[in-house]
Amino acid sequence: MDWLQGTGNRLITDGGRATDADGANAENMEGTNYWARIVEVTDTQPAEKVFELHVKDGGAGRWHVYRAQRLPSLYP
Repeated sequence: MDWLQGTGNRLITDGGRATDADGANAENMEGTNYWARIVEVTDTQPAEKVFELHVKDGGAGRWHVYRAQRLPSLYP
């Protein structure tokens, strides 16, 4: 999780997830879904979701999502 100085929001990287078809934790089993999630939330109570991205393995092989960063040049 990173605190974003420009907005005060939090950027959360939830990578390396492995679940079965029912959403339960699983790994190295036939049919395992590998995915990651990047979420930006406000620093308020309750937090509000500003942005969410799910990255799914298309079956080509295993990969890892480690650390996401917000790129200021992409936002006005």
